[in-house]
Amino acid sequence: MWVENSLAVEGAKDTAYPGLLNIVCSIIAVVKVIPQSKAKKFQNSRYCEVLEYGLNDKDINAALVTITGRYPDKGYTVNKACKELVLVIAGRGKVVIEEKVFQLRKGSVILIEPGEKFFWEGRLTMFMPCTPAWYPAQHIKVD
Repeated sequence: MWVENSLAVEGAKDTAYPGLLNIVCSIIAVVKVIPQSKAKKFQNSRYCEVLEYGLNDKDINAALVTITGRYPDKGYTVNKACKELVLVIAGRGKVVIEEKVFQLRKGSVILIEPGEKFFWEGRLTMFMPCTPAWYPAQHIKVD
């Protein structure tokens, strides 16, 4: 994983608030920037491609997900542990959660709670942070 940590403070030793500067430096030191070239690509099915941005953080991660049909191909999927907060950044489609249909288009936001069964359908590109960080063992397919 490539992580960029950066801080440019000119004349920092001359500041009237050295304690504040140390706090700011500590906060900035944990900022993680992952370029697209370092994201991992997965093909979950013929209709679902995932570009995972690993943050090396057990509490949160994020992915860019592209759906070009239905995922999963049949039935539903369930995250046993993770919440997914989804922002549709392009396209149109739907998500069916616990038998309820939600129409989606660019700008739609949806929260999927752990244990809810769902599927995606349409042509969608979505930004999807998960908390705790998504991992394969907690993601199951059900009928």
